[in-house]
Amino acid sequence: SSSSSSQASECIYFTRFKQSSSTKRYVGGTAESIWAYCAGEFDDMAIPLTDDYNGTSKSPSVYYNYDDFDLILFMSDRAFLSGSTDGATGDEVWTAGSMDLWAARLPVKASGLVDTPIRLTSVSCEHNGLDLSEYSVDPISGAIILRIGADLHYMTKETIATKISNANGEKRN
Repeated sequence: SSSSSSQASECIYFTRFKQSSSTKRYVGGTAESIWAYCAGEFDDMAIPLTDDYNGTSKSPSVYYNYDDFDLILFMSDRAFLSGSTDGATGDEVWTAGSMDLWAARLPVKASGLVDTPIRLTSVSCEHNGLDLSEYSVDPISGAIILRIGADLHYMTKETIATKISNANGEKRN
């Protein structure tokens, strides 16, 4: 499992277990998902953050002080199923896609993430179908280093801000 913590809210973000296989686009009971434990909140219990999608969401990391709020970054193979909504809730439906980097606004609420996650990468289009393998945040510059296949890619803080701004101006990124 992996974890990250938020200084402002005293929360720990983590995956409860690591998927035992390296199956791409696995959807099911042992898919990794992200949880939050916030001391003294939510009846002092961990809550699921990515249970709106039954596939893999992993590698949470807090991105501090983005435009007066923090973000949680995570890898997920989710994608929107275009034109489909859940009949009971009216929410858009997720489907399995390529492993990309996603961001969501913090803090969290009892029902999970405050906002719908924003896709920061689209690796299947930009990198010949290779999935994102891992990423790291540079705490000094705010840049993100991505590993896709054998290559490293650099995403500046300005690029991240543009992607988030564009997503907030539209319904989806």
